[in-house]
Amino acid sequence: MVKNSIKALFLVALVAVVVSFAGCTDNGNANSNVEEPYVLTVGSSVDFRPFEYMDENGKPTGFDMDIIHEIGRRLDMEIEIIDSQFGGLIPALNTKKFDCVISAMTITENRSKEVKFSEPYFEAGQILSVNKDNNEITTLEDLSDKKVGVQIATTGDLIASENASKYNYEVKQYNKIGDAFMDMKNGKIDAVLVDNVVATEYFQENPGLYKLTGDLMTSESYGIATRLDDTELSEKIDKALADMKADGTYDEIYNKWFGDN
Repeated sequence: MVKNSIKALFLVALVAVVVSFAGCTDNGNANSNVEEPYVLTVGSSVDFRPFEYMDENGKPTGFDMDIIHEIGRRLDMEIEIIDSQFGGLIPALNTKKFDCVISAMTITENRSKEVKFSEPYFEAGQILSVNKDNNEITTLEDLSDKKVGVQIATTGDLIASENASKYNYEVKQYNKIGDAFMDMKNGKIDAVLVDNVVATEYFQENPGLYKLTGDLMTSESYGIATRLDDTELSEKIDKALADMKADGTYDEIYNKWFGDN
């Protein structure tokens, strides 16, 4: 009788253990059937106002950030921004440090050999900026024996570097375009070549210090970059962008940052 009771208790305990184990995941989480949201990792050089920059709380913000977060929402993905220097974005993307890149990146023939771009989501152009009292410089030719600042690996860098020997000027490269404007303010360089919208942002933040000079040198389109073989993600991004433009969401984001400009 005692043996039968012991055996019965043992069986009850064993069943309890089996039921308890069956309700757990590999890590002991009883809610394992709830899928974690997919995280889309996004590379960006977060120092290029108004497209991407850190707010007062150290959070990435700007036009590009709003665009990619809206894309993430439509794809049911959480967005993780990985701040990287602009010149290293494409190599890092292709070594799978992140899934895509949004960083006011111009779609160019050379870049398109390394990454696949989305449909364009913004139009811009390169233009020279100078100190407010500088009336001598309006073109690259006027930079003879002078110095021009650019952000490394940007379109401005490419244009300035290609013409440096022709017009006899020095190109000074910066990791952050804000440092170029600071050096120009302090007389260390004579001009900055950068996207027109970015230049305008610095003028608004520093009234009376800088001005645009000359004409736009280029007409450029920005795109979101993915790896060449990641066709699925590229197509999803294109569809999200198209839907945003069709339903007015893109215009809302654009007007938030640029108004009627």
